[in-house]
Amino acid sequence: MNSHVVVGDPAPTIDLETADGDKWRLSDHLGRPVLLIFHRHIH
Repeated sequence: MNSHVVVGDPAPTIDLETADGDKWRLSDHLGRPVLLIFHRHIH
């Protein structure tokens, strides 16, 4: 597995659940700029 990321490389498949419980897929935003911000939620 190659761990080097280069601008222009295809993004991996990302399927997430939003804070509202909705599904969010990176593939639904193909061709548009996307900024992902990850944070750890502590209960």
